[in-house]
Amino acid sequence: MGRFNCPVPRGVRRSVLMPDGATCTFDVFEPTEPHPQEGCTEEYAAMISYIESRHSDTHMIAAGFSMGANIVLKYLGEDTERQDKFLCGLSLCQGYDCFLGKDFLHRWESLRRLYNFAMTENQKLVLKRNKDMLFGAGAKAYYLKEGKKPPEYDLENTFEATSLMHIDDSFTR
Repeated sequence: MGRFNCPVPRGVRRSVLMPDGATCTFDVFEPTEPHPQEGCTEEYAAMISYIESRHSDTHMIAAGFSMGANIVLKYLGEDTERQDKFLCGLSLCQGYDCFLGKDFLHRWESLRRLYNFAMTENQKLVLKRNKDMLFGAGAKAYYLKEGKKPPEYDLENTFEATSLMHIDDSFTR
């Protein structure tokens, strides 16, 4: 996970937890196994512990966007004692139910289909930027080291996808 911790005027600090491969400056370091459950909070908890160890008197505001919103709220709700260090928690554009949302995102009202296309193109950029580690020699080496057979994907179909549902189908079917 990438971290950035930058002091700004008046004692305010920002810490951002970014998954590997989320930006151009952070590459994917190894293929990851699927999480045993969605919205795991272990990495977020590690970041909060690090902040508390460096700045024990700090009060925080937690803000999460999309899946990050789910993780922030899950983290704060898993143990109510965690809430003591937070002034508030913000959930921005919180994730949606994928099964119910797939048909909704294919409608044209309010430019939903355009939004779906833009998210799909962004997802494909992340996949392309990290293609070797996810699907190439890096992935094969990782799986062989783990004693597992590398999965086979139809990448041509994946990179021709025009919606998130199509990307999901290319990996899961």
